[in-house]
Amino acid sequence: MTTLQRLENLRGRPFNRYDGRLKAVTFESDTVIPAKAVMETLSGADTEVWDPGYPCTHESPFPVLAGANEIKVDRTFDRLFDTAARFFA
Repeated sequence: MTTLQRLENLRGRPFNRYDGRLKAVTFESDTVIPAKAVMETLSGADTEVWDPGYPCTHESPFPVLAGANEIKVDRTFDRLFDTAARFFA
């Protein structure tokens, strides 16, 4: 794992050469790698910040939930892979 400071030191340099070939999806509630840090580090990349609408963590972005949140988790999971598939197509 890296530190936010290390990511800030790398910002812009290593990722510029991948212009148009990087896409990032992050959750606004992520406290391990905050959305703001992702956007700043990958400035210029296509970045989306999502609010999944259910309680989750960085370590468990798609928790096994029953009830109303089960549908939200499934939709977010499907949305992520649909987004990735469109990006790579």
